[in-house]
Amino acid sequence: YVEVTAGNNGHTRYPVILVHGFAGWDEIMGIEYFYGVKDYMLEQGYDVYTPATMPVASIETRSALLMQYLHELTSGPVHLVGHSQGGLDSRFVAAHPAMAGRIATVTTVSSPHRGTPIADMALGLLPGWSEAALGFFVEVLGWEYAVFQQLSEAHMAAFNRTVTDKVQVSYRSYSFVSDPLGFTGDVIGPYFWLSWYLIDKVEGPNDGLVPASSAVWGEHRGELPADRCSRFSNIRGMEKSGPL
Repeated sequence: YVEVTAGNNGHTRYPVILVHGFAGWDEIMGIEYFYGVKDYMLEQGYDVYTPATMPVASIETRSALLMQYLHELTSGPVHLVGHSQGGLDSRFVAAHPAMAGRIATVTTVSSPHRGTPIADMALGLLPGWSEAALGFFVEVLGWEYAVFQQLSEAHMAAFNRTVTDKVQVSYRSYSFVSDPLGFTGDVIGPYFWLSWYLIDKVEGPNDGLVPASSAVWGEHRGELPADRCSRFSNIRGMEKSGPL
C-alpha cells in the first residue's frame, strides 16, 4: 500500500528509511518491527534501512539520533517513512536546518499529528488513567514523561505551528482503522479494546491509539485496515500478516 516516489527505473533514486514508532525497535531476537517490509522492498530493488532510535523518548531525542544516523549513512537525499511517533520524528528531521536538501519525501503511517486522547488521559487532562498508572510507566518502566506531554492534543497543536513543512519536501500520510468486530476490515487485538473504545467515543474511527483524523498530514493516501500491531509494526509479526 505505501508508495515511495520512484525514478525512471521504477525504483526510488534515494534510500528509504523506515522509522519505527513509540516503544519500537529494529530487530530483537529475529523479530522485526517492520515485519517483512524491508525484505519485500529489497526484493523489489529498493535501498532500505531500519535505524533503531530510542524506543521511548521525546521527539527531539529520537530525532537527534535519527539525524546522526542519516549523516553517517549518506550525504544525499533520503525518503523517510515513519510509523506512529516515527512520523513525527520524520517531520522534525525534515524541518531541521541541518537537514536542508536531505529529505526528499516524508510518508507518515498512523502518526498522531494532532495528538491522541490517550496521552491526554495519561496526563489527567481527560478521565481514564490515574496518577498511579502514569507513575508506574515513568518511574518503573523508565518512560519519559515528555512523551505523554508531546503526544497530547494541545502540545501537538503547538508542534504543528513550529515544526512547519518544507516546500521542497513532499508529505503524504496514511491512517489505520480497526474495530473489535471487523467492520473496518480489521479486527483489533484485545490489548487495544479499551483504548479503542475510549477514542471512538471522543474522536471516532481509530487504530487503538491514534484517531484516523489525527493521522492525516499532507496528501492523505487513505485509510488502511490495521490496528497498532498488525501489518506495519510487528508485535504480531510472527502471525505473518504480511508487508504493506
